[in-house]
Amino acid sequence: MNNKHATSVGGTKSHRIYLLLKDAILSGRLPAGSKLPGENKLAEQHGVSRVTVRRAMEALRETGMVDRKPGLGTVVLEQPLDATVMTASVSNLLPNMVKMSQASRVRLLEFCYVTPPEPVRESLGLRDGQRVQRSTGCAWPMTSPSPTW
Repeated sequence: MNNKHATSVGGTKSHRIYLLLKDAILSGRLPAGSKLPGENKLAEQHGVSRVTVRRAMEALRETGMVDRKPGLGTVVLEQPLDATVMTASVSNLLPNMVKMSQASRVRLLEFCYVTPPEPVRESLGLRDGQRVQRSTGCAWPMTSPSPTW
């Protein structure tokens, strides 16, 4: 994640909404060309203000995941194949995970078995029709109140 993106998301509520929408887009649950719900509907669904949703949507626009047009709504754009590639140093992975788990709360938002989108299926070397587990979660600092969604 680049610095421009990180600063545009702002507070933790908008970042959580950004991550949930990003996951839905990258996993194929919101495919290219689909229209996202309006700001008011998303704000109601997630128990946040419209301004918070607007920040998350603007971050998605800045990263090239959606196109926003006043009066027409927000539409998911085609994602490059490498959009989900992440790198990390494994030398301090375990200590960092332990530290994070001690300072965070986690909520499982969704868990299911799905047939993955074509790029994911190919990347995992799966045959047509094979299913995978998909989970979506949310983490927040222990010092913050639990989200209301």
